[in-house]
Amino acid sequence: MADETGNLVNKLKEIEEQAAHGLREVPQGLTHSRLRHILTLARFIRVRLEGQRVAPIEPLAEELAKGERPH
Repeated sequence: MADETGNLVNKLKEIEEQAAHGLREVPQGLTHSRLRHILTLARFIRVRLEGQRVAPIEPLAEELAKGERPH
């Protein structure tokens, strides 16, 4: 079971990484919001599996530079 959980955690990290890359490439809009949602869900599930507290999503550097607040 621990191996299965470890594999799932690694896959969730991959999803987070790919969603974060997509967020940097996609302008604001529906697709951007969906990617942020995917990133949030993957992080939430991964952190729960790892037994940690869920940390808030950090804003992207581009959002901080524009003075935008995270969604």
